[in-house]
Amino acid sequence: MSNVTTFKYKNHPVRIVESNNQKFFVIRDICNILGFSNPNRQLAIHTENVPLYERIKTPGGPQVVRLVPREDVEKILTPNRGRKAAALRRWLQTEVYPKVYPDDDAKAAEALICAFLEVMEFLMNIPLELQPMLFLDDLTTPRRKTKHENR
Repeated sequence: MSNVTTFKYKNHPVRIVESNNQKFFVIRDICNILGFSNPNRQLAIHTENVPLYERIKTPGGPQVVRLVPREDVEKILTPNRGRKAAALRRWLQTEVYPKVYPDDDAKAAEALICAFLEVMEFLMNIPLELQPMLFLDDLTTPRRKTKHENR
């Protein structure tokens, strides 16, 4: 059986199962919070999810549950404009994701820095005579009005 981490959203459990070094959400928990009675139907409407089932320990004994990655949880939440979905999305982003995926912020920052460095390297390899002149408008110095502005 897999490692299960349970978070509490109001009175509802949100279980995250680690399987094959990846973290998955129990879709039934997300759908119960949103008021959807059929998780498989929601997955069929909003995702192209390949079913992944896992047997986990629950208070009522071992149970087989359907698991989905974080991306599929987001795909179910995004089209739902109700207050429940907005509140759940906000809670997941502030409380759950930082604890479950602590490396995501570091990876995003690293990707942004790498992209910036690639752009800078590209610009630095352009010969000076081919670079267009850059005009920066310094708003702190007074400007002379043009003929058209005087009219």
